[in-house]
Amino acid sequence: MSSMPPADAPLPALNIRLQRMANRKRPVFRVVVAQPGAKAGRFLEQLGTYDPVKDSTDCSVALDRLKYWLSVGAEPVGEAEAMIVDLKQRLDAVG
Repeated sequence: MSSMPPADAPLPALNIRLQRMANRKRPVFRVVVAQPGAKAGRFLEQLGTYDPVKDSTDCSVALDRLKYWLSVGAEPVGEAEAMIVDLKQRLDAVG
């Protein structure tokens, strides 16, 4: 018996969230795609990093992968949602 769902089954809900990965008083975050309620460190894909201490706009995210995960229904949660909105505004202002 295989535990794989049928090919036409909908994907489980996914979240795009920030995962803290640095020392005390020096936060750096990974932007990851994970299932809701997943344990810390468990994620499907790392999309990039975000360093709020350097500059609130200092983030490196793979935009093509971010667009893909948003298109399949992944929902940004918490601070990741605000970061993605800010990223979209800065990209629209540039070009």
